[in-house]
Amino acid sequence: MIEDLKAELGVDEVIVVPTNVSPHKQGKFSAPKDIRYQMAKAAVAGMAGVTVSDFDVNREGPSYTIDLVNHIEAQYPQGSKFFFVIGDDNVEQLDTWKDIGELIKKVDL
Repeated sequence: MIEDLKAELGVDEVIVVPTNVSPHKQGKFSAPKDIRYQMAKAAVAGMAGVTVSDFDVNREGPSYTIDLVNHIEAQYPQGSKFFFVIGDDNVEQLDTWKDIGELIKKVDL
């Protein structure tokens, strides 16, 4: 699936980011963040141009996408284009995301 996504979007790199605490899923069961991070690394092991970021799992508190995008954006040359891929289970909640207006200016969803 990730390799198909890379080909379809024509991107050089895909960054998989396990979250610490999803603000919309607080109180729901989730595997511990360190386990989710290791599972993500195992899932993409050997895939060229695919990395797993520990940015969110090493943070405290809720994981807000805008914070992640600002962090990643600062690591790349100005003018780089970013896509943010979400599951369709999140689409209906987009209007409740922190700083969604700023986010949609920075990334293609």
